[in-house]
Amino acid sequence: MVFFVEPFPVDFKSIGKLKNPFWKNPLEWLPTSTNLHTSSIALREMLGRVFYRSW
Repeated sequence: MVFFVEPFPVDFKSIGKLKNPFWKNPLEWLPTSTNLHTSSIALREMLGRVFYRSW
């Protein structure tokens, strides 16, 4: 049984971070200020919902 592989063009674009995995660069583990801001907004919203539902 012989299988032939035919190339198929796809629109796949990789980013440069895939070249250097994040575990090799310790600075990749630090969150950005945007992510911290988004997390604090989400946490405040969740706490507000818990507080107002308990009242």
